[in-house]
Amino acid sequence: MSNFLETGVKYAAEHNLSAASALISILAVYVVLSQTRRRSTISDLPGPPSPSWLFGHMLQLLLPRSYGDYEFEWQKLYGPVYRLRGCFGQERLMISDPVSLQYILNSPHFAFGPLMENLVHLLHGKESIMGVKEENHKRLRAALSIGFTPAAVRNYRPGFLKAAQTATEEFESSPHASVNVSPLLGNATLGAISEAVLGYSTKDLGEEFLLNNFRIHALASALSPTRIISDAIGMRLPSWVWSTAIYLPIQPFATVVRVRALADQIGSQVIQNKREAARRGLEIDTDLYGQLLDVEHSKNALTESEIIAQTSIILAAGQDTTTNTLSFALLELAKNPTLQDELRAEIHSFVGAARADHVPYDNMPLLNAFMKEVLRMYPAEAISERIALQDTAIPLTGSVTTSAGEAVSEIRIRKGQIVMLGLSSYQRLESRWGADAHEFKPSRWLHGTMYQGEAIGPYANLLSFLGGPRTCLGWRFAILEMQVFICELVGKFSFALPEDSSTRARFATTLQPMTSDGEKGVILCVKRIIVAKGVNTFVPSNVSAAACVATGNRKFPAIPSVLNRALGVYATLENPEVRWDALPYQGQPGISNPEDPTTLGLSTHPELWSHCIRRAHHLLVHRAANLQEDSDHESCQDSDPTTSPSPPLRLPRHVTRRYVTCRLAAATSHHLPANRLALMPPPPPPQIATKPRRRVTR
Repeated sequence: MSNFLETGVKYAAEHNLSAASALISILAVYVVLSQTRRRSTISDLPGPPSPSWLFGHMLQLLLPRSYGDYEFEWQKLYGPVYRLRGCFGQERLMISDPVSLQYILNSPHFAFGPLMENLVHLLHGKESIMGVKEENHKRLRAALSIGFTPAAVRNYRPGFLKAAQTATEEFESSPHASVNVSPLLGNATLGAISEAVLGYSTKDLGEEFLLNNFRIHALASALSPTRIISDAIGMRLPSWVWSTAIYLPIQPFATVVRVRALADQIGSQVIQNKREAARRGLEIDTDLYGQLLDVEHSKNALTESEIIAQTSIILAAGQDTTTNTLSFALLELAKNPTLQDELRAEIHSFVGAARADHVPYDNMPLLNAFMKEVLRMYPAEAISERIALQDTAIPLTGSVTTSAGEAVSEIRIRKGQIVMLGLSSYQRLESRWGADAHEFKPSRWLHGTMYQGEAIGPYANLLSFLGGPRTCLGWRFAILEMQVFICELVGKFSFALPEDSSTRARFATTLQPMTSDGEKGVILCVKRIIVAKGVNTFVPSNVSAAACVATGNRKFPAIPSVLNRALGVYATLENPEVRWDALPYQGQPGISNPEDPTTLGLSTHPELWSHCIRRAHHLLVHRAANLQEDSDHESCQDSDPTTSPSPPLRLPRHVTRRYVTCRLAAATSHHLPANRLALMPPPPPPQIATKPRRRVTR
């Protein structure tokens, strides 16, 4: 019975509770005797030999050193459909075939496995969105969906930004060179979901709730052989046993009861506050619960008790999965500094050129490609169980050869058959994602070579948010939240791996990062990056300006090529032997001696380099971002690093790359000393003949 039976066994042993121990033993015997004796319809399917009758393949599947060590190898050997053994010799069907997955996820002939169903009822109640079935589920989902439409999710952006900024403050205040980023992200994501759903800050939830919420997540994160056996027993127990077990005098059960009670209290208080605010004529539809109470949305109206019943599951689901995904995202960036710098450059070019609440996150190609790859490689629910509610046949993409040599195009199963959905395996299928499916490679999403067949999930053909009627209701919410968090964190910090660090993926309720010491999370070296004041372009903290020029800025392709020219201005003034026409342009290296970039001396005058960056940025990047105002001109401040800011520069709409290049070239033609360029006023823009506007008289 998940962690709770496991802890119950330990508690009984420690306190010499022979009755409790006897009860567990009796339940184990009950499970064994309840195993079906008739021959399974999947016995002739291929699959790995079982190493144990007691555990079957469960230790290899759920407790490898890193999740997927065995599972991905089995997929290579036996294909996307094969047979496994569960505990006590139970036969299970493992599926990662896309056609089969789509059928199962959309078919009414399958439901959550009995273990998951009982856990949901225990933790979140039978009235929660995951606890209800059939028509009640459709009605509840339709009612809740008003808070997760594209328009509704966009309104949560300020709350996401506030939560992300809270995370950056936590990172900045950390006294250690390396930090476990997962707990900090967990606090911030809980704040984001609480603000969006309840209109509450994390502090408003109360210390007692936060403490017990932490304990619940700690219980869910613990996985051991004992828990695997407990789960195998629990899935065979009738529901009345689960309902009774919650009142046993065991600490985990007490924690579950208390968390549910606190969540219900919070939900009830929110409803009461909003009712009072509505009576006073105040706006209440700024969050999900307020929208559910709004009389304008009465078609699928929920009772107050139904609304309150969603509090526990929404807070839990909205925190842990997003936290783990963001942790894996930062881990991958730490592994790949070049990718990290490229992403940061894109973030600064987009985020800095727009108001905070109007950042075009969906228009950032590298950001979205990176997020899709993180979700592909690290799905929150790596594996999911279903049970067949009746005899049925599961279709296949191709065919499977049985032990008798027969090729079959569908798998016939009986009622009660446990089917394991290999979501993580599906997202590593070479037939779906290419021969490099096991590599973390965001560029696969940028080149238009991805599989273009029928969509199987709600987002990018991924099953990270499941699919069918049970698709994660808040998937758009999660995508925008991750976009905001990544832009805020990566835009302000650099992330690196500590020496001798080791992080692996482990599955325990959700796919989680685990340190080499067995601690949940990702330990990274976090450093505040250096960004020139007033500049929306990244100045790498670990790469010198000279190196950028010498390499033709190939490490930062997202930066417009005119910025290479800006660096080139400085290089020419510092070293007259470097010819202007030999400097990098459009990503092509032109330095005569790229092996010795330090001779350019760029790193000695960062303020002058910053000035050149600003010139290029103001003249080109803003316009490239299509941020023109309704008027014929736009104003942008071109500040000087050594003097007071110059007046705003009026930029006509027709300013082109050629014009910018000429201006930068003109600045170098003076061959002034480096300390003079910073004092030199910008050359005036050319006089453009324009037709006078006709004055309209009324």
